[in-house]
Amino acid sequence: MSNQIAKILSIFLAVLFAIAAIFGLLFYMNIVPLKPLTLSDIPENMMKYVNWILIYSAILLITVVTVAFVINPILKVISNPKGVVRTVISIAILAIIVGIAYSLSSTEAVNLIGNTEEISNGSLILADTTLYASYILTVLVVLAIIASEVKRLLKF
Repeated sequence: MSNQIAKILSIFLAVLFAIAAIFGLLFYMNIVPLKPLTLSDIPENMMKYVNWILIYSAILLITVVTVAFVINPILKVISNPKGVVRTVISIAILAIIVGIAYSLSSTEAVNLIGNTEEISNGSLILADTTLYASYILTVLVVLAIIASEVKRLLKF
């Protein structure tokens, strides 16, 4: 039973990924422009249908992804209750890493040549927290790779 659910979920997530990839390609190929479509771009009678399709397909995609992110953990908890402990521990470790990164962040702006914009303190703290968390996680990943290789070498 749980293998069937896992297979269905993996197929469902693959389809969602494909839809998101198609939207990304359309965006980066500039088929879906950054500005709203105007009457000069397409015929007047088609304008409302194109915008309707784009808006509601984006809303549908966001809704389906949100539902998938809510249902998937619930099904995993039902199929493997012991795995919840590992998930909670992982979330706690990630929260500690983000907390450390937040404590290292500052509100001091970087002086760039030609930069005249004022950046809010919240944005500066968010950027610093993201950078420091990325640095910490990168170091942890490199250490994990080294540790796994040393462990593998010591087994033989």
